[in-house]
Amino acid sequence: MKGARLISALAVCALTAGAGFLVWSVPESDASAIPAQVSSAAPADIRLVCSGGFEANAQSGIDVESVDADMKSRSWLVGTSGSESVTDAQGNALSSDSAILQGDAGALTGVYSVPGETEDLQLAGGTLHTATAGDARGAAVNPCLSAQSDMWLVGSQASVGTSNVLVVTNPGENAVVVDLEAYGSTGLMDLGSLSQIAVAAGATVRTSLDGALESDSRIAVHVTSGGSVTAVLQETVLDGARPSGVTFVTPSQQSTSLTVAAVTVGEEATEVPTLRIVNTQPEAAKVSISVTDGSGTSPLPGGTNVPIAAQTVLDLSLSGLAAGQYTVHITSQAAVTAGVELVSQEAEGEPRDIAWAAAESSVTAGAAVFGPLGALVTVTAPEGTESSVTVTPIDSDGSAGEAFHAKLDAGGHVTFEMPEGTIAVTLKATAPVYAAVVTQANVRAGKTIDWVPIFSPLREDASRAIAVSD
Repeated sequence: MKGARLISALAVCALTAGAGFLVWSVPESDASAIPAQVSSAAPADIRLVCSGGFEANAQSGIDVESVDADMKSRSWLVGTSGSESVTDAQGNALSSDSAILQGDAGALTGVYSVPGETEDLQLAGGTLHTATAGDARGAAVNPCLSAQSDMWLVGSQASVGTSNVLVVTNPGENAVVVDLEAYGSTGLMDLGSLSQIAVAAGATVRTSLDGALESDSRIAVHVTSGGSVTAVLQETVLDGARPSGVTFVTPSQQSTSLTVAAVTVGEEATEVPTLRIVNTQPEAAKVSISVTDGSGTSPLPGGTNVPIAAQTVLDLSLSGLAAGQYTVHITSQAAVTAGVELVSQEAEGEPRDIAWAAAESSVTAGAAVFGPLGALVTVTAPEGTESSVTVTPIDSDGSAGEAFHAKLDAGGHVTFEMPEGTIAVTLKATAPVYAAVVTQANVRAGKTIDWVPIFSPLREDASRAIAVSD
């Protein structure tokens, strides 16, 4: 046995020595760089996602059959530049002799696509809800949107008489899980089982938040997902038995510099807007607010270095502003998000309607659908940037009306009143501008109000640099 062990040990030593010889016998060579070929994939299609219109959330209640609410839903898909290549979810090309690619007496749903390389795209859609009486009295457009993975819905409240329905659409080919966070006046709220929502591929899910949110006069909802979805918050308000507004809260940006265009201050004391700011950070923040109108930009009185506690929601009244059209700017040393509630009410105790304006990005080309209501288009150039702007009204028959033109100095501001019967507008600018539409209409027993952004569909840039070596 001793001899066997000795032979084995000698064999191992011999193999080890041989291996070392082989390693050191490999000839040395100089490393050299091989130029890589770079390839970029074509941009993904630009997709516009339409999630339908207003739907009553109440499953039971008082009998309202005797109330003539005159409730209607109408929808339009409008496009000019680049719209000749629009296809629906089934791949069918849309064609039209006018700017209206699709118009229906009902809700607009589905996904509409345009090749990603399309330039200066002007494409928008939406479903207009109107009612002259009943719980859903008012006017509200649910606009078609671009899918995203991170959105802030700044608006509404959790209180008796307010109904909140979150509408999430998944345009993708795979199911997704959507995560929800709710912020209130004192911090994060516990959503319990509603902190996550599963949305099947190609589906729209409507989720009532009533009962899940603790009572709070100011809220915001943060929507995130592993995939790209769209989200809006349908808000319906009752003051006792009196209808007090209906609106769709659309996504706001999160940034250290925010702009909300087309903020309307009414003639009546009951028509004062409210600015809502959400500190999305885990530390306290200070924000400063300024406003722009036709006379220029000035700080909001009392709006400098306003403190906001960590992860809380703050409301500021804009009661110090005279009646007119404004653009509101918010700056902060840390990222925040914001929205503005607009109000239409002729007098205390009279019918009331509301709309939430969102903090939007600037555009050089875009469009908005709002329906045949009296419309004002507000356009503001950023500080330090001049721009020439063209706004073209689209009539209910799809014909383009006479265009409005303006040359804006840096920080300039203009409001155009659209002709009667205008249902949509398109916009082109030589440099980025902030733009949105406010509609107001006289209906039975009062006025309505709504706010719609002038929207440019986001490009989902799927290009990647790929290194290929020999």
